[in-house]
This record gives sequence, C-alpha cells and structure tokens, in this order.
Amino acid sequence: MAPIAFELVGPMQASQAIGYLLGLMAIPMTAGPPIAGLLRDYFGNYHVAFYLAGVPPIVGGIVMFFVPLVHQRMQRRRKEANDPSMDKMLKNCSNGDMLPGYTDMETHI
Repeated sequence: MAPIAFELVGPMQASQAIGYLLGLMAIPMTAGPPIAGLLRDYFGNYHVAFYLAGVPPIVGGIVMFFVPLVHQRMQRRRKEANDPSMDKMLKNCSNGDMLPGYTDMETHI
C-alpha cells in the first residue's frame, strides 16, 4: 500500500495518502465481521461471506491496473500541448525555491 501511495502522490504527500487509506480501510474492517456473521446465520455457511469479501480486492486490482495507463495518457496529452507558459514558470526554479527549508538534495528521496 505504501509504495503505491508513494508512487501516485509523491514523497511529500505520501504520509497523508497512507493515513487517508488507513482511515478508509477502518470502515470495512469494522463492519465486515458482523456482516459475515449475519450471512453465516442466513445461509448456514461462510461461503457467501468469503465470495463477497473477494470482490473489493478484484475491483481494486482492476482499477489499479488502469491508473498507470490513464497517467501515461495524461502525460502524453500534456506533452503534446507543450504549453510555453509552463516552461517559463518552472525555468530556473529549484526545489529549495518551491519548498522553503528544503534543498534539492533533501527532497530527492
């Protein structure tokens, strides 16, 4: 989870992204066991509960498969547009200028 968050949002926002993901994971981790118990009481076994528990990872895997493809497409469009105002804005600008208190060497992790 951490390497994926690090790759998607970068090193400066990785901790916030991981915290957000852990907060979202708390909901199904709390609600899952009681729902599985209700399904076991209704059907008499845990088969349905395990099948339903397998659906979110499959959907998440499919979504994560498309994230790099969409990211590459967006970069290609940005490169094709080649907005000259962006070139001037970022020219002669180092990370120390953009992030006060950090030099270029400190921000490259």
